[in-house]
Amino acid sequence: MKWLIPIESEKDIDEAIEATKFFPDFISVHQLLLSRKLKLNPGDTCYYYEDGTSKDRAYMVARKAKYEKVSSQFVVINSKITAKVDKNNFFEALDELKIVFPEVFNTIGAAIMCGEPLTDLLGEWYKSRIPDFNLIKGPACFYYMTEDQKKKLLDFTKNGLPLAGGYVFDKVDPEKDGEGINNTWTHAKPEDLEITKYKLIHFSHSLIRLESTGEAVSYEMSDSGYIHHLYTMPEHRRKGLGDAVEKDICTNIIKTGYTPFKAVELFNKAVLASTDRSEFWTKVCFEDGNPVSYYFHFLESPELQQH
Repeated sequence: MKWLIPIESEKDIDEAIEATKFFPDFISVHQLLLSRKLKLNPGDTCYYYEDGTSKDRAYMVARKAKYEKVSSQFVVINSKITAKVDKNNFFEALDELKIVFPEVFNTIGAAIMCGEPLTDLLGEWYKSRIPDFNLIKGPACFYYMTEDQKKKLLDFTKNGLPLAGGYVFDKVDPEKDGEGINNTWTHAKPEDLEITKYKLIHFSHSLIRLESTGEAVSYEMSDSGYIHHLYTMPEHRRKGLGDAVEKDICTNIIKTGYTPFKAVELFNKAVLASTDRSEFWTKVCFEDGNPVSYYFHFLESPELQQH
């Protein structure tokens, strides 16, 4: 390959981990690389593209993980938010990625997460290379915890987190709780259950039960520091359970050596506002204070869906 450089050996992975310590720009790929080193996500394949002029790099982590009944395909692309890349050369790197990892470019529902400044180039490349598919873009803001915020949270939770009467924190039982957690996630399908179970087994999570019945009523899971699917059953809301779950899972993530981060989709105005107010979260922004836009890119093809 001319432009896409594989990250394969232990030395390669260590060098990439060191090169992506620049937070928050590389936070997604940096922590996926950490998980790759720890062999928590053995299906992840890692690459980078280096611009010939600016020497700026775009790191790419491609996941093709086989679970019991389903495959998971997605790619995460990160660069510095100030990166400058040659369009034609970057397109060639994406062409090479499409050759070595075709599943994410021809599978309905496969996803690519990419932020500025590369997301517009990615969209342009899609239109020129894969015109038969519709590209659906879900915009989001990213939030992460600085070192000071991580220390502040650990201090805040050092004596535990109080809960409303009748509720208790408990460990997740993937076999018992997995289906309910998977079914309440907007972005999951029933066949994604094995993926959900894998995350619950291998990565930090938090769960609160109703003490009288043992029912799981509030929970959140993660993957390499990325927290997602914070959900509280409707009849148990407005009791502070979701806030407690998020603080608990982030505390666990910090203790395992990762930095908590999350994406909040732009339509979710209430969560955007509350996260902006939080003393524990920092929004990823440009130097001028404007938020960096991140997009989840999904493939949709009405023609294929009809067959």
